[in-house]
Amino acid sequence: FFFLMIRRPPRSTQSRSSAASDVYKRQAMLRSDEFVKEAFVTFDKLVTLVHELVLAETWKANVLPLSRNDLDSLSSYRVYLCMYHEATVANILEVLLYHRDAVEATEAALIDLTDYAYRKIVWAHSAATRIRDRPKKPVTAEELLKKTRAQEHQEQAEDIEFGLAMMSLTIVRYITDQTKSIPVSTLHHLLVEKDILCALVPLLEERPWIRTNDKGEREKFENYKWIVVPRSDYATVPKLEAQVWLSIYNLFMDPECRKKYEITEFRKSNLLRLRKYMNELLIDQIPVLTPMLRALEELSIVNVNATPQITGFIVQQVPELRAKFSTGRDWKALAQRARELLRQDDQMQKEDFLRMAELYGSDVVSGLLEGFKCQKCKQDASKRCKRCKKVWYCSRECQVADWPQHKPNCVAVEEPKKDDGIRLVPREEKTTEVLREDKPKHDGRKLVTEVIEQPQPQVQQHVQPQEQPKAQQETQQQQITEPTHPEKEAEPPKTSKFDELD
Repeated sequence: FFFLMIRRPPRSTQSRSSAASDVYKRQAMLRSDEFVKEAFVTFDKLVTLVHELVLAETWKANVLPLSRNDLDSLSSYRVYLCMYHEATVANILEVLLYHRDAVEATEAALIDLTDYAYRKIVWAHSAATRIRDRPKKPVTAEELLKKTRAQEHQEQAEDIEFGLAMMSLTIVRYITDQTKSIPVSTLHHLLVEKDILCALVPLLEERPWIRTNDKGEREKFENYKWIVVPRSDYATVPKLEAQVWLSIYNLFMDPECRKKYEITEFRKSNLLRLRKYMNELLIDQIPVLTPMLRALEELSIVNVNATPQITGFIVQQVPELRAKFSTGRDWKALAQRARELLRQDDQMQKEDFLRMAELYGSDVVSGLLEGFKCQKCKQDASKRCKRCKKVWYCSRECQVADWPQHKPNCVAVEEPKKDDGIRLVPREEKTTEVLREDKPKHDGRKLVTEVIEQPQPQVQQHVQPQEQPKAQQETQQQQITEPTHPEKEAEPPKTSKFDELD
């Protein structure tokens, strides 16, 4: 229910806005100019994004808990989208705030954004142990069917909340990169009111972005998913951990921040906990931490006040969006309205799947509605080809039997192979590339390329090749037309496995 509300332009400009939107999409796909970012900045929509982010958080905290007893009668698809909307908006902000002008354009709502990020970081402290101890083994279809709607909803909510906490670390880092551009009130809120350094330092000790699976392998949370870390990369600093280190560096080493952050005995002991982690491996990967290590060593021998000094007069800006959304609301009435909109019926389910079909394609949606069928025997299938992940089978026997027909299409969706040394020469070039066969060297399989300089002929002429023995011509023709390492026309690979249906 929380959609990015952009004011509707006048009718005379709707067609131009639609064309501009298409241009933004194409430019984003081509990774050329940042037209999408420029649109958010120009039309002042970054403040709208922060508004939507805090609004979605408030709805989840006050309305959704009142509807948990009726989850069996609600559409799980719509409930999940309402929760996931917050993650979508946070991800957009995470990408846009990388740019300095985007941070400056968010100035009016920056204090609300930092207050939101602080709440998520505090949640990461409380949930780090629970998420780390959750079973990591793959869940089968039978286990999924045994779960209740409440259990499924709880796991989805925790996964989304954990992703939001990790995105908040990146948002804080990008904001602290621009300490000279952001308002003084935002720095005061971060350093004095929230004391975010006391939240970031313990996070480096807990490391919620690292866990161990049931096989004893180390996993790290990166690119919004858990991936296995090879043993050779154990010493590599994860991206999220590097974001925390850089945030601490920005706040602790900036002169203006040092003036605002009064060092007390408690804050001193909290900062000195970092020294045990600042070894050669860390500094080699993040060299900017070298002056911070020296500053911490100097701090260890400096006498500080036991308690902060109290000033007589304080004027500060406070975040207002969350208080504005939470004050004077009838949450029970809003929860009743949400249950009406989230109810589950056949007509509403069809409408949702039609929207999914427009977004993801009709093949996936038809499979979800009618069930996936085996490509060979047309029976119900729960496994799919591991290579292309598009064709479904009920058993390995059906996959092997269907392999001759499926192989051409399966190979077509593979990643392109590396360059085999044969280059296509444009017509405009004045050289011609000719393949010739050298005398065999050791392995006797190497093909080399010889470039012969000659002018481009005006009329295509046929050059009669020198006569060669028939057997040698056949051998040479086979070597030129066939790849260096031809694939065998054989049955499907014996090591291939099926992927379980998610």
